[in-house]
Amino acid sequence: MIFDRVVSMKNVLLSLILFLVSVFAFSQDNALIKNMQDLANSDSVNFLKVKVVVYKKDTLGKILRRFVRDDSIINRKEAMVDRTLKSNPHVEDWRNLKTGSVLNIYLDPKFIDPVKMKKFRKDVKKVANKIEKKVKKEREKDKVKNWSVYYMASLGSFTQQNDEIAKVDFKQNSPLTIGTMYTYYPESKKYSIASSLYFSYLLAASSNVGAEDVDVPLEFGVNSYYQHRIKDSTYVIYGGADFERFSTFNLASVEQNDSLELDQNQMGFATVGISKAFEIGKKALLFKASISQSLFSSRTLGYSEDEDTSSYSGQKLMLFLVSTIKERFFVSGLFKYHMLSGPSDVTVMRIGMGCGYFF
Repeated sequence: MIFDRVVSMKNVLLSLILFLVSVFAFSQDNALIKNMQDLANSDSVNFLKVKVVVYKKDTLGKILRRFVRDDSIINRKEAMVDRTLKSNPHVEDWRNLKTGSVLNIYLDPKFIDPVKMKKFRKDVKKVANKIEKKVKKEREKDKVKNWSVYYMASLGSFTQQNDEIAKVDFKQNSPLTIGTMYTYYPESKKYSIASSLYFSYLLAASSNVGAEDVDVPLEFGVNSYYQHRIKDSTYVIYGGADFERFSTFNLASVEQNDSLELDQNQMGFATVGISKAFEIGKKALLFKASISQSLFSSRTLGYSEDEDTSSYSGQKLMLFLVSTIKERFFVSGLFKYHMLSGPSDVTVMRIGMGCGYFF
């Protein structure tokens, strides 16, 4: 019983809302009709001016029929036709109107159909909203995106060898590398400055020395590059500095204690590279290649009895490919290769895939 009353009350409220909406719409239509009638009876208003866009195969007669009553008889002698012709001096041939051109149309209020005028106003509003959304979308698309964040997962191998001591082979896989990049674009200039910072977590994994897993400390890197576009091409050359903190094995601990200890390395590089933007199908891609030479380095020993305190030097090669998807999102691929020498020879190779977001 109570349920029936609730349902009944809902129906009453719904009917009341629909009635109020219909009354409002009816009053709006009546207001428009009254305004048109007032204009038709007014001596102070001769014409109503509207701007229209020419459709395909449009003629002046077809355009006027969008606004006037169906029973209207209009000829060349009508004042509104004469005023319309004189107000569009850019039209060379009225029998062959250019599709997409804009015309100033003058309407005599006594001929106007309020219903057609209402439809025209709705159509104009609808088109204006579409244009506004499109312009906003294009502006967002063209807007320079200075910041980005990214995630990457990678597979890699690590080999460290000293012929007189030992050799270690190690899987250097990373399920989590996160980073951020900021790019400064001076207005109307062909250069930019890009800086980035990343942190990489490496999985504990066994090596060819011993059965125990190895916990590798968090690695991180930071860089900053000056980038310059080559004239009006899609090539960009860049150069700058890199800094990386990473771990290597202490081979003395392997030889003397048959255990794995890690040294901490800090290394600075000078980097030069080139990038090129291109398209495959409708996909925009950016390819980057760079080579780095170490400038300075230091090594913090993880095994106190190691007598060799020297540090590493060498080169780094990087290949990078990125493609944008859905405007702000992008996917990327990375190939990275280190060739270092010092207390031992170290080669590191890593291949990664990731995604990111511009904002």
